[in-house]
Amino acid sequence: MKNSNTIQETVQFAFQPQGIYQLKIGSYFLQDCAPLIEIDGKNCSPNKWTQETNKKNSVLFDAENEFGTWRLEFRFFQASKVSVRLSGTAKKHYREIHLSPLTIPKLASSHILAQGAKMGGCNAISTALGKNTDFTGYFQLILSENKQHLQLSFPLKQKFPAMFTGKVVNKDILDLQAGSTALHYGQLELQTDALTLQTSDEGFKLMTDYAEENAECKKNFAEPQLAGWNSWDYYRWTITEEEVLKNARFIANDPILSKHVKKIIVDDGWQYCYGEWSANPLFPHGMKFLA
Repeated sequence: MKNSNTIQETVQFAFQPQGIYQLKIGSYFLQDCAPLIEIDGKNCSPNKWTQETNKKNSVLFDAENEFGTWRLEFRFFQASKVSVRLSGTAKKHYREIHLSPLTIPKLASSHILAQGAKMGGCNAISTALGKNTDFTGYFQLILSENKQHLQLSFPLKQKFPAMFTGKVVNKDILDLQAGSTALHYGQLELQTDALTLQTSDEGFKLMTDYAEENAECKKNFAEPQLAGWNSWDYYRWTITEEEVLKNARFIANDPILSKHVKKIIVDDGWQYCYGEWSANPLFPHGMKFLA
């Protein structure tokens, strides 16, 4: 392999001029990886890459073809964390450009956790069940194998919409792809967000660290938060003004609950529809009266 590097002790990296590369992060060995450039649904990836820079903690490759000039940058942060970014400058405007810094034809993993784009859209897949299925994830994707977890993540705030796709066939992950899509983009320069790959023995820590890194408003959870009553936990969309008041009175009159419950939350079901701020007929006196 040309351009082979070992970063610290547990990260190994090797790159071939045609764009095929390997990454070993922790116990995960990602083979036959490649960048993918799709323009209007067609594979337009260059087949010759040139190393431009090779610093202690980063390496940059360039390529040019009839569709534009492209940059593939790797950064090595620590023994278990690597980022890769695919950007470029198109030679003309296209309807759709998809840039994937990482595609993997085949990867073994016993479990997949794909984050959804909205509440309730997450998907947990056990490949050991042997069920063939396609999967899609957003923001972060966590793979588990032999008690170690590999997190692939894009930042929550993105320059272009990013996603993960792949399929499970015979207990293996096939055609794993992580990338961003620019649709009807008015500029020629495409500076995408970096894809971060990180491994850990603690999957939950990977998720909490990701949340803290992407949080705009930092909160201190060292002190216990004020306890509250939330209508959603029991009533969901059936909550009414009468039921809120009935529960509030019960809490106020109970010596234990009144000591600890400091807030009443009407989560959902009080409005006509999402985006409107008027109370529905289940709250006949309105929210100001209820407050």
